[in-house]
Amino acid sequence: MTLYTQNLYQKQQIEQYIWNLTFANKDHPIFKAHFDFMPLLPAFLQIDIASELANLHIIGIKQAKFISPIKPDEQVQYILVAKNSSDWTLKIKDQTQLKSQIQFTVS
Repeated sequence: MTLYTQNLYQKQQIEQYIWNLTFANKDHPIFKAHFDFMPLLPAFLQIDIASELANLHIIGIKQAKFISPIKPDEQVQYILVAKNSSDWTLKIKDQTQLKSQIQFTVS
């Protein structure tokens, strides 16, 4: 866990590469630092969290779609899929919609 993600989320592992996450409230320093008028989880942290959860060393982003913001107190599911040993896809969903989809490379 990094300084940025400390106490940022609680996790529950569902399967090997699937986790349910519940994010901290708006008083967490990350949410206070990103848009006072509309706190949200920064895109770079969405990626860092995936790296932490699966213990992956991400070396490149091939494609990233940030469709809907992730807000304080929100519950989402992180789903990681390995296409091969170096290419992965991350999907972040809430109960009704896809929030983000990121394709990345690991070492």
